[in-house]
Amino acid sequence: MIDIKRLMDDIETMAAIGARPDGGLCREALSPADLEGRAYLRRRMEAAGLSVRVDAAGNIIGRREADAAGQGEPGAAPTEAATVVLGSHIDTIERGGKYDGTVGVLGALECVRTLADEGVRLRRPVEVIAFTDEEERFLGFLGSYAFTGSVDTADLAGVRDRNGIDLVDAMREVGLEPDRIAEARRDPAEIHAFLELHIEQGPVLERDGASIGVVERVKGDYRWEISVEGRTDHAGAPLDGRRDAFMAMHEVVAAMIEYRDRLGDPDTTLTVGRMDLRPNVETAQPGWVQFSLDIRSPGREVLIDADRALRRILEEVAERTGQKLSRREILIEDPVPFDSRLLDAIRAAADDLGYTRRDMQSGAGHDAQILGRHVPS
Repeated sequence: MIDIKRLMDDIETMAAIGARPDGGLCREALSPADLEGRAYLRRRMEAAGLSVRVDAAGNIIGRREADAAGQGEPGAAPTEAATVVLGSHIDTIERGGKYDGTVGVLGALECVRTLADEGVRLRRPVEVIAFTDEEERFLGFLGSYAFTGSVDTADLAGVRDRNGIDLVDAMREVGLEPDRIAEARRDPAEIHAFLELHIEQGPVLERDGASIGVVERVKGDYRWEISVEGRTDHAGAPLDGRRDAFMAMHEVVAAMIEYRDRLGDPDTTLTVGRMDLRPNVETAQPGWVQFSLDIRSPGREVLIDADRALRRILEEVAERTGQKLSRREILIEDPVPFDSRLLDAIRAAADDLGYTRRDMQSGAGHDAQILGRHVPS
């Protein structure tokens, strides 16, 4: 069994890196705190006897080779080349929790240490990986996109964080070369399976009294940034002729909520998570509003239809209010089902260990959904 004290010591040490005095962590990708966390992880991987490298996307990869076939084991299976990859990410949002992502990396490291402690011989190589920028400081899923060959140098150009820092500049600052991002791609034939341990980030397991969630799929996530350009007027100006950008935003959101409710599908969610309006004073109508709109569903057709509905609603509100409404895609990720053999193995392991479990879907996005399109995950 794993050494829970050793694992928790690692988790608590990592949680102190980027800790905020008012609670939570801030270890955004490629920030000084992230670099400190990455250095700590590399030291722990090396102490565990793994060979450690950093690829062209900044992914940290610790590898243990397979044991030579048949050494001291009559009839042992031959060594196989395809690798089992375990991991997640260690970067956080601005106010993150200590388990999000990190438990999937340090938990994987602890598994590999336990295999060594117990003298378990490996038929396949095992890699522990921490993917870069999962939490969208810049691109989001940068490391797993690069790992699967889903991003190239052109995709990095013009990508900035909310403070206007260019991704390519941030990469160069830490010794990465954006022009070489394609070198991070791995041939799917090299990967036998990918497994990612993650906290739920929701109430389902606790509500149902289950310890293990067997995640059958990650919901698709279609996300847009919507801008409304109206006209700023005094709050006391007559209603007739107003071009209040916030009111136009309200119409869009209300119409999309009505659309979602008509679906009658509790697994489809709609969220407005960010909003900015100007001039943002009490006595003026906003002349400009920008907000995010996030729709998640296990059904791809639902998401495609939601995209059409949003286009139609924006056109209708623009025509009715005389304002300019535009949208920009932030993220378009279709639902990703996971490998049935791996799911069965997780169920069997939970049952063998006496853990309560339930099948479920993940409403949060993870690196596994990116890898799941390319390798068994």
